[in-house]
Amino acid sequence: MEIERLIGNRLIPIGTKKQMTLKQRIRYGGGLVVSTDTLRDEDLVSAFYHALSCDPIYERKAWKLVQEYLEAVEKRDAELCNWILSEDFFEMMNEAAPIGYYFGVSEGDGACFGFWKSEEEED
Repeated sequence: MEIERLIGNRLIPIGTKKQMTLKQRIRYGGGLVVSTDTLRDEDLVSAFYHALSCDPIYERKAWKLVQEYLEAVEKRDAELCNWILSEDFFEMMNEAAPIGYYFGVSEGDGACFGFWKSEEEED
């Protein structure tokens, strides 16, 4: 009996020799919801880190951003906290997005963050 795990909207087998990268998870699932139903900065930082930390390419960079965010919170530097969350994390998330996908909010739900298929521009 194979054990499966939910990734995106699909189940995939666990125990494969190589774990999927974040880009592969996004493509395989046709997108990936990272956070929903909250706009609390602390929840978003945690959710963004969790998504990035599953990929060795981004894990250390994401942890560094978390540490910078926590230092800014300790210093009560709201402007820096906002910058780290809305600029640095978003930049890293978009860097992690495969070609044809972007990171942002769901259309019609400003509290649902994830990786979405890009709409092709019509000529």
